[in-house]
Amino acid sequence: MVTNMSPNTPPFAASLAALGWNGTPEQRDPLDRPSYVGPVSFAQLPWVEDVAEIRRRKADIAIIGAPFDDAVTHRPGTRFGPRAIREA
Repeated sequence: MVTNMSPNTPPFAASLAALGWNGTPEQRDPLDRPSYVGPVSFAQLPWVEDVAEIRRRKADIAIIGAPFDDAVTHRPGTRFGPRAIREA
């Protein structure tokens, strides 16, 4: 079989070009992220990690979501519970 491809051309180059995957990725603002990326705070309150800041605000409570799948068998996904509670 004779082809016009050079030895440096990937074997699927024509298919990738037909799908539009041969260009460079579009540039995005690093701060423009989808809503599912990054930390989620309970009731959309400020995300605070610094213990001194929590003390300064004189918080009565702090809510911590700890993912844990160990005690549940055959039910993957329970580790996503804390995030789902915070998103509600």
